Amino acid sequence: MLRATQESVKTSNEVQLVAYRTAQEALTNISKYAQCTAVSIDVSDHENVLTVEISDNGRGISHEDLEKASAFGIKGLRERAKTVGGWLDISRNEGAGTSVIVSIPLHDPAALSPF
Repeated sequence: MLRATQESVKTSNEVQLVAYRTAQEALTNISKYAQCTAVSIDVSDHENVLTVEISDNGRGISHEDLEKASAFGIKGLRERAKTVGGWLDISRNEGAGTSVIVSIPLHDPAALSPF
């Protein structure tokens, strides 16, 4: 299921790419590991922050999987979000699913700097 606060959000190509790649990686991981029956994607731009949340009702990512050194996909998503001033959160509920949330400010951080 896809839910959005608007039909479109005006952002830079870089922000669009980060949002797209985050959703792509999350959906790939869901298809491989989640063993779920439902997936939802929520897109909003409240308070000038683009938020994309991808959630499933599957088995839930384990703490060990989140922390393992070979979790390059998750690390890559965190680094990618940082390139546009954003951040990534992953919340898990064993047996009740996982949520991947990327949040990206929709303003130019350099424009706010007085220097």
